[in-house]
Amino acid sequence: MATSVAASLGASVAGRATADHNEDDDENTPLAPAVKGKIERFATTAFGAEVTGPFVTPTGTLIFSLQHPSRENPDPFNKGGVGYVKGHTFGEDGDSFDELTIPTTNEEQGRVRVANGDYELLASEDDNIGDNEDYGIPITPEGLRVDEFAGTRYFDLGFTQDMNQFVATNDAGTEGLLFTNIETSPGNVVRMPISQDEDGTWSSDLENTINLSNTEELRSIGGTRINCYGDLSPWNTALSAEEEYAHPRVSNTATVSDIVEDGTGVGHRGAAHFWNRPNPSEIQEAIDDYYGDAAWEVQGAFALSGLELHAYYLGADPVDQDDGSLENTLTPIGEGYPNPYRTGYIVDFREPEAEPHNR
Repeated sequence: MATSVAASLGASVAGRATADHNEDDDENTPLAPAVKGKIERFATTAFGAEVTGPFVTPTGTLIFSLQHPSRENPDPFNKGGVGYVKGHTFGEDGDSFDELTIPTTNEEQGRVRVANGDYELLASEDDNIGDNEDYGIPITPEGLRVDEFAGTRYFDLGFTQDMNQFVATNDAGTEGLLFTNIETSPGNVVRMPISQDEDGTWSSDLENTINLSNTEELRSIGGTRINCYGDLSPWNTALSAEEEYAHPRVSNTATVSDIVEDGTGVGHRGAAHFWNRPNPSEIQEAIDDYYGDAAWEVQGAFALSGLELHAYYLGADPVDQDDGSLENTLTPIGEGYPNPYRTGYIVDFREPEAEPHNR
């Protein structure tokens, strides 16, 4: 069910409203991707956003995220968030709905639209949650928001809700814990209790919502980065995948043998070589300036963004933060810099209901 629903969501406003195709139709493109049957648009998202984390609860409610929408959209669609479709039950309603049109007006394009019912947000970035924290925002061991420091950003913290996985805590599937990835560096996974009333309305318990990044358990393993995809394990536990692009040792079609044969990594090195440099996301510009015509694309360099903030999240002493300029300079960050070999994994929350140790 979740797969069919995901296919029906409109991640963009382009294209036809329906597609009715058979792989035998296209004689000029053998083995081209094809769809048997019909695809109908159930939802469109707000301008600038992606549809991420579609998930259908055991009771047939569709949940999906509002990821990095335009700040120019009207409130509340100008903030990252996660919500559900109120007024439509997949399965019970026969999965039938009146197909949604392409949004053509500014009003339609600036909000999340669904074919049946309404899209209701359960939580948005910066909502106040338990321990007087802010939804989606990692903090330092001393309790300071990481985004108060200078440093490159892999998106605004709390702005990029991605995967959603619902772990039911009762047999009816009307109560449970919603795990939501926040695709930033440092990364985050938010655990939010949600429950459904008899009329189908879902509500979130923000007071007992937790930024799992700010717990001893997550910090002790070096935190997470760029939490993107996720799933439920066969044991009904939430899995969160770190989308780590900055690990390549070589760039593009180069091989390690090329470096050995040439006796130099110039022209071949990938982003992993520059992980621990000050202000690492600027390495591409430095390579371009220094090597000129001999410069090369450092594969994965863009994903070095946010490493400085990740270091402060882990407890490193902030550098160049006290003069009021909050500039991101080339001063090296000392002990506490994140270890590249502790990122890029799939994290399994094996005790979904456990009470973590905050800070």
